[in-house]
Amino acid sequence: AAPAVDAQLPAHPGLRVCTLPNGFSFVVLPSASPAGRFEAHLEVCAGSADELDHQQGIAHLVEHIAYMGSRQRDVLLVRTGAQTNAYTDFHHTVFHASCPVRRPGADSVHPPTEFLQLALNALREVLDGTRFEKSRLENERAAVLSEMQMVNTIEYRTEVKLLSFLHPENCLPKRFPIGQEEQIRAWSVDDARAFHTAHYRPDNAVLYLVGDFPNLDDVQDLVSRTFGTVAPKPPPKALATRGTLKETQSRFFPPVTHDWVNQVHPPRPFQPFVFRHDLLQGFSLHIFAKNPINPMTTLSDYKRFILQSIVTMALQVRFNVSARSEGHNGTVFNSVEVAVMNSPREGCAVISLDMMADRDQWQTACTSAIVELRRMGQFGLSTGEVERYMASLWTNSEQMCAQADRMSNLQQVEALMENLASGDAFLSPLQHHHAHSLVLPTITMDEVNEMADEVTRHVQLLTSSATVCACVPTYGGFDITSEQLTKTIRDALKQPIEASSDVEVPAALMQPEELETIRKSSQLPTLKFTHDGGVPLRSIMTTKLPNGIAINVVESGSEADRMNLRICSAGGRMVEEKFGHGSVAVGARTMQEGGTFAP
Repeated sequence: AAPAVDAQLPAHPGLRVCTLPNGFSFVVLPSASPAGRFEAHLEVCAGSADELDHQQGIAHLVEHIAYMGSRQRDVLLVRTGAQTNAYTDFHHTVFHASCPVRRPGADSVHPPTEFLQLALNALREVLDGTRFEKSRLENERAAVLSEMQMVNTIEYRTEVKLLSFLHPENCLPKRFPIGQEEQIRAWSVDDARAFHTAHYRPDNAVLYLVGDFPNLDDVQDLVSRTFGTVAPKPPPKALATRGTLKETQSRFFPPVTHDWVNQVHPPRPFQPFVFRHDLLQGFSLHIFAKNPINPMTTLSDYKRFILQSIVTMALQVRFNVSARSEGHNGTVFNSVEVAVMNSPREGCAVISLDMMADRDQWQTACTSAIVELRRMGQFGLSTGEVERYMASLWTNSEQMCAQADRMSNLQQVEALMENLASGDAFLSPLQHHHAHSLVLPTITMDEVNEMADEVTRHVQLLTSSATVCACVPTYGGFDITSEQLTKTIRDALKQPIEASSDVEVPAALMQPEELETIRKSSQLPTLKFTHDGGVPLRSIMTTKLPNGIAINVVESGSEADRMNLRICSAGGRMVEEKFGHGSVAVGARTMQEGGTFAP
């Protein structure tokens, strides 16, 4: 019998999740990619969004003081050669170390958990906060102010503007981790220590350990002994309101509230945002819609995830095709990205379209983007599209299974943090594949097209809670007014649309018997190298086809069930002297994007 749609998704069989009596939580996952190493990441669930108005930038400064001046961190670096650092975001501060599990030739004198103990000691000192001294404050204040100058780029300014357009109702646009210079220069040791005392509590921290551990029981015992003695402490009364907000939503989210798409009452008039700057190189259009994060814990949730994937894949391909359409005096888009994703750092799920175009093509690009989104919402996907993308999802799942033991420790940690923050079940690649096998056969066209309507509804209605913003390069006197952008979008909303015509895509470009004929007719002597002076090498085969094309094949086991194909042609841009300026670049782009030449 088919499993119930509300069946709970299983937990990763190797995952251990524990909470100590003082509230400290830790997660342990065995992984040997690479072998003999481990990742240790301490997440403190407090970032720049937890700062008060007079503390803008203090979360980042405390990160520096707590770790960069740590004596135990110095010991870790000297004794193990670890790679270690820290970072601060809206919703958390993370301290991390990548280390070897044990010293070469370790014996009974050096226990197998020796290096793990050093890493845990360094992270434990972060919670203790023992180095809040005047000298440390001044050193790290200088480092933070130096970073402030380094991040002041046009990319950073653009991100700040886009976040301010997306989150006008909360403090996120005013809480970028770098902070305010005048405040950073004024803080005392007591100011920094007060933030540490308020947030660096054992019940407000999670430790993630992923690596090639010989014995998980020993790891669990070591973590318990190292962090179990950290004294618990309640949050200050000044944080009562924010603390309640984090408890209501999630301690992993920033303590902010959001206006969800199509839920703003009364609706505000539609008004796109425009960011202008002469350092911008091209025009870009961004369309966002915010929704609550819905944890993926049941088979029904998983099916919803698959449906979203099918719709976004179809949209992405349609945009890629329309970018190369004729009759627009060049490509319509330089790039388009469509995504439906959870963003714990912002405490919301975001449906996004990010489109880049030449500024002279901005009206055509905006119109094409709006029309394609409306077409998807109104007419949905064709049967052929659904079949293709379901097959693609199945193939991707098979490949993930084949590469299950090659997913790096760092990738595993990042996935763990993301899943835990969003409340999702953390599945192994094999469990994901099994969920695919249960869900894909049950998907119907109606379900896919209902999801297509849901994903694009904010564009079809274009209510005030949908965020539309454009980044406009103003060098050379160029400009786009908000009124021009509004008119272009409103005109695109009125433009008649038709269903997309389906394209028949063959399962294979050549039949097996055709390939076999070519293989036999092209068979030439092949050289195979496996040793060099007695030293084993990766297997390398080299041959040449009758038409003169040389072929080299290198065997590699780093990615199971996958291959990379690279075609090299001699000459490059130098031969344009013979064929004309730009001819090689245009020809290569034509082959890459279109796959062939045509009149």
